[in-house]
Amino acid sequence: MRLDGGFAGTVLVGVEGDERGRILRVDRALVALLEGSSTQIVGSELAEHLHADDRPTMGAALAEVAREGAGSYEGMVRLLASDGSVRAALVHASRVGYGARPAVIVRILDRSAEDRKPAPDASA
Repeated sequence: MRLDGGFAGTVLVGVEGDERGRILRVDRALVALLEGSSTQIVGSELAEHLHADDRPTMGAALAEVAREGAGSYEGMVRLLASDGSVRAALVHASRVGYGARPAVIVRILDRSAEDRKPAPDASA
């Protein structure tokens, strides 16, 4: 799916026990964005797909969102594709139920295309 010229994908992240921070489900759009396969991505840690500088902030945001009654989170992160390239992305995370247990759904919008657009000509 493309929104506002960006590529959107969704990932479901576990928040309890052994599933904490692990990707439980991923859609095809995010698989394409990360240039991997669903078998590589499902079961991996979400942090593995984030730039090292963004991991603490996103980890804290997911922990906060995972708390029952907490709100949602929106912010910018840098995603790491399987080829090592970095993509700027806007993320929105919300708590959801996944069967009988809680999880966090993270919607990811690739903003890298925005970063590559030429700046407006200020002299015009």
